[in-house]
Amino acid sequence: MKLILVGIGSFGSGWYKRIKADHPELDVVVVDRDETAQARVTAPDRFYTSLSVAIAQEQPDLIVNATPPGVHTLINHIAFDYRVPVLCEKPMAETYDEARQVVARATREGIPFMIAENYRRFPHCRKVKKLLDEGVIGPLANVHVDFRRRFRTTKAYFSALADPLLVDVAIHHLDLMRYFAGAEGVRLWAQSYNPPGSWCPGHMNACLWLEMTSGITISYNGSMVAQAPETTWTGDWLLEGRDGAIVLADDRITLHRAGQGTPVDDLSDVSRNGPLDDFLAALQTGIAAETWGPDYLHTQALLHAALTSSREGRIVDVP
Repeated sequence: MKLILVGIGSFGSGWYKRIKADHPELDVVVVDRDETAQARVTAPDRFYTSLSVAIAQEQPDLIVNATPPGVHTLINHIAFDYRVPVLCEKPMAETYDEARQVVARATREGIPFMIAENYRRFPHCRKVKKLLDEGVIGPLANVHVDFRRRFRTTKAYFSALADPLLVDVAIHHLDLMRYFAGAEGVRLWAQSYNPPGSWCPGHMNACLWLEMTSGITISYNGSMVAQAPETTWTGDWLLEGRDGAIVLADDRITLHRAGQGTPVDDLSDVSRNGPLDDFLAALQTGIAAETWGPDYLHTQALLHAALTSSREGRIVDVP
């Protein structure tokens, strides 16, 4: 199979390394408008500065869209013009309306379209979901999430965001809320802000409250300029049920029942597939994978609701 990777900047370079390491069988073509980026591409992979030219000449089987978020929609529509399946980095688009239009077109024209959401595919997250589905703590009743990082980046698009925590990172956590709860958002309140001492002009902190269709509520506190000890990028999760609790901290799982905490270290029974693995399997089987466009639109809706709530200072319905 032939793959076109669009964008070989900070995200794209990581994608390129993973594709070469994990899928040496793929024929890789790279597209980036910056001609100097060709230095990052190794032979015999080809390099283009125009996606349309690359598609016309290479006839790819799929495209990985690793461009900055503001370019996602443009690249996705160019790919759709040629009816090429797309695996797109998150967020799907800059706005919820754009995201809806992209998903509607892909669905209408029958073009496979998936978002490369990797957090729910981490083995420790897969294991938490498996425990929840097996009912080891009974029906889920309450969820709380803490996320703390001291993060600096030279990515220009990150510094230009009004809400970099919500848009660039917390969207992963919003998707995990849906994944763990097995439910969709109903109402949401959020407040993002920038604390004293922040290096970034955008809002690097946020707190939110989310009501799910299952009736449970989820609370969240996040910071990208934390002074307290850092969490992992997954964050620390407390998931309480009728019969116990699951604590996910430092990417390690502890099961609490009857006043006893038991580490859960065996992750051998969960998938270690990444987004590209799942996308390739979906293309071969014709069966939609997790985080397919219509599914991930629910995550994009949570982000839209969080941004709206923070901006307007009120509880909002999730679209």
